[in-house]
Amino acid sequence: MTINTRATEASSIAHPLDYIALYRTMVMARATNDLLKIRKTQGKFPFYIGCAGHESMAAVVASLDENDWLSLYYRDLAAWLQRTGDIYGPLREAYSRTTGPMGAGRNMPSHYSSKRYRILPTFSEVAAHAPFAGGVGFSLQRHQSNELIVFSTGDGGAATNEFNVLFRQAAVHQLPVLIIVEDNGWAITTPSTIQWSGNLVAWAKGGGIYAEEVDGTSAVATYEATCRFVSHIRSGQGPALMHLRMGLLDPHSSSTDIKAYRTKEEIELTTATKDPIKNFGRWLVAQGYLQEADIERMRKEARAELERAENQVLQ
Repeated sequence: MTINTRATEASSIAHPLDYIALYRTMVMARATNDLLKIRKTQGKFPFYIGCAGHESMAAVVASLDENDWLSLYYRDLAAWLQRTGDIYGPLREAYSRTTGPMGAGRNMPSHYSSKRYRILPTFSEVAAHAPFAGGVGFSLQRHQSNELIVFSTGDGGAATNEFNVLFRQAAVHQLPVLIIVEDNGWAITTPSTIQWSGNLVAWAKGGGIYAEEVDGTSAVATYEATCRFVSHIRSGQGPALMHLRMGLLDPHSSSTDIKAYRTKEEIELTTATKDPIKNFGRWLVAQGYLQEADIERMRKEARAELERAENQVLQ
């Protein structure tokens, strides 16, 4: 057996983390993403929007308690898998099955929600769920709960009215909310550099919310940072904002031509340096948790498990 599956301490302030389990979740998210891209191209369903480059969100959820609430972004497939372990749900929704756990096949794919797992319903409108996350924050505060809610959106979402409603709710009332801006550099086809003026972390701090910029291409850095934010919020120090720097490895969606707005050089550089799964795999090998052969074996195992699940969904 070449895999070391012991739980380890990522840092003195982090909860014990099984790195291998986290890596498997991220690999499964990418396998799901790649399979659904192929099925859309084959005409099995009309639309897909993916998660490639955002798999470190699994590390965010790994740092939370199971009773904490989530309000997820459409690229948060890895977060869904980390919280629920349900590989069937995204497939059922993509194929518009009535057994889909999010919208019973009546909504677009990637609308992650679950009453059972405390994941708020979401909307196709970017960041429209932000004020509702603030409402959960109000409820948690009123009931003096130790729980918190994580709200995530993209860099484009940070430029919306709804995002600013949540920001002011959280700042003025010191709500137990962790706001995550998953900045992959692109708001559809618009660079993130024009979504806000200046530095997002400085902007957040100026508005009364503690903030940090975090390397979202590193699952370990994302996990450790989230643990710091969670500790900050649970200790009563107010809300926090994570500016999570990532890379978008696919087009915005299946309806977007990636080469129409991104240069070949930028795409190649992003693919080479900002893939959180490749980065995490290299780290696991360097730390002695895995061997090189395990990386490919785990990828093949995930794809095989996913194809078995797809066959069951389509029966």
